[in-house]
This record gives sequence, C-alpha cells and structure tokens, in this order.
Amino acid sequence: MPMDFLRDQSSNVPPTESLKSPASIADPNIPSFGSFVRLCRFFSVHPMSAAYHAEQWIVRRMAYHGLFVTRIALGIIFLWFGILKFLPMVLPIDLLAEKILTLITFHLFRPETCLHTLAFFECLIGLGMLTGRFLRLTVFLLFLQLPGTFLPLLLLHRETWVHFPFLPTFEGQYIIKNFVLISAGLIVGATVRGGRIIAHPEVAARAGRDELLIEEFAFNEREKSASEKS
Repeated sequence: MPMDFLRDQSSNVPPTESLKSPASIADPNIPSFGSFVRLCRFFSVHPMSAAYHAEQWIVRRMAYHGLFVTRIALGIIFLWFGILKFLPMVLPIDLLAEKILTLITFHLFRPETCLHTLAFFECLIGLGMLTGRFLRLTVFLLFLQLPGTFLPLLLLHRETWVHFPFLPTFEGQYIIKNFVLISAGLIVGATVRGGRIIAHPEVAARAGRDELLIEEFAFNEREKSASEKS
C-alpha cells in the first residue's frame, strides 16, 4: 500500500523538506485530511517512485480480482443471451444459429428445437460461471459450444462475409468476437484446480519452476508404481 511505501522512503526525504514523515501518521488505516495532504506532497516530491508504486498496486488488484470478474462476465453473457433465445422475438443472429443448426443436423429437428437446445446449454454455462459450481463441467460445455459458433463463417458465406476473408458482415463480426470468449474460457479453465493469477514476475517464474518439478515428481512416482505392479 502507499502508506507502507512511504514508511520505507521516509529516511530518504531530506531534512530540509517541509514534508513530515509518514511514520508520524497515527493510524494509516484511518485516513485523515492531513495524511491525505502529506501523501499528495510526497507524491509531488517523488513522482517516479509514486507512479511505480501505484502501478504495482493496481496490477496486484487486477491479478487478484481479474479471474473472478472474468468468470462473472462470462456467466452474465451466456445466461443473458441464452434467455433471449427462449423469447418469442427472433434476432438476426438467432436466425443464423437456427440455419446452421438445422444444416449440421441434416434437418432432422425443427429450427425452434435446435435453437432452444442451444439456449438451454448457454443458460447452463452461464449459471455454472456465475455460481462457480461444477466449473469443470461448465468449461467443458463452453468449449463444446463455442467452436460450433464459427461454423457459419465456413458454411454460410453470404450471411457472414461481404468479401471473404477480410470483410465480415455485422453477423460475422459478432461471431468473430467469440475469440474473446474462448480466451476468457481458457483463463477460467486453467484455474479450475485452484490456481490463481500471479502478478509478481519473480514469484510467477518460481511458481512455474515448482510446477514443473511437481509434475516431474508425480510422473516419476506413476512410473515407479507401474513398474512395481508389473
């Protein structure tokens, strides 16, 4: 936090400065107007150090909350769009989904049935992401559903491309944006076993080396147990 940084830097402040030492603040957890003024004055005296520390604090907060925000955003998008597909109104992208679903199922099912089935799976994915329950199954359904959304780009050129492959229509742009959802799904899927995002580069590098050692040890143990059984 900025207050901790100020304590570390208080010894570097010249005695001629009118800035008081941050250590004189009684309780940094209860900010006052005077402490705020001293903090602003310190930042004005040491702008580069203040900017670096502020960036470090922001990056840590992004790493800490980013995974949760990503999961909730995915849940909202899938649940919202899934519910819309159950409503009587038909959006242009829903017509495209109906057409591609009936095409890949060889017209064995009614278009409404195909669309409602897709909506059901999207709602399941959304609820799984929002609640954080059954994340492994949720991520599996996510990657089972999302690749199929790109089929219109390959099979329905007239509806998705103005000039293939550089100028998509509005529906084509909507589909291409699913790459962002896939990227977000990769982040959530990489942490279903309890992992987290690490902001500090040295800590992340050390964690990566430890992960490789653990995987190598587990592999050797499996090989050893298999040889003993044989």
